[in-house]
Amino acid sequence: MKTRRLLVAMALLSATAFMQAEQFDLVVYGGTAAGVMTAVAAAREGLHVALLEPGNHLGGMVTSGLSRTDFGTKEVIGGLALEFYHRVGRKYGLDIEWMPEPRVAEAVLNEMVQDAKHVTVFLH
Repeated sequence: MKTRRLLVAMALLSATAFMQAEQFDLVVYGGTAAGVMTAVAAAREGLHVALLEPGNHLGGMVTSGLSRTDFGTKEVIGGLALEFYHRVGRKYGLDIEWMPEPRVAEAVLNEMVQDAKHVTVFLH
């Protein structure tokens, strides 16, 4: 009888926790630069986004040392990517910077997520 009551109590607690859990319109797995941009773009459109990153920080290769990217013709870069490079440039006191240090790139990606307001980041 005690076991049965305990199981019922656990089931009720689990159901209550589930009903109180935060709900999201979109879940993005991977906090790479592309994952961050996906989450930010969706949040700017009004979606409530969960950004899941199994590692310790956002940015993937962009914030892990690959600062020199193969971008070809700079004039074709637009949208959130161009916004990123402009934000990086402002960190250096420039209009735009194409090859940021990893720590600067990470700071900018984190700021973009925070500014989007509807993105919840889950690390680890």
